[in-house]
Amino acid sequence: MKSDGDKALDGSPPCALEVDMIRNAAARGHRLPCRAKSKKGQTLAEYALILSVISVIAILVLGNLSQEIRRAYGIISNQLACAISAIY
Repeated sequence: MKSDGDKALDGSPPCALEVDMIRNAAARGHRLPCRAKSKKGQTLAEYALILSVISVIAILVLGNLSQEIRRAYGIISNQLACAISAIY
């Protein structure tokens, strides 16, 4: 005895095209978890790219700040040297 799934909507047996369409749909359904994994990998790559851009910006900012800090310490050092020489 055949079940209702063995017949097309009009009651005739399913043709090869319908069977192929069903198999293809089932195959795509099995690949969905793989696509989800690839999106996770894509997200990880995007985070890595954002992190690298932030790192480059941080290095440039710290490079400029280091020059400013060096200059500030130089001014303080000179002023302390002048103050000490005025005392002695």
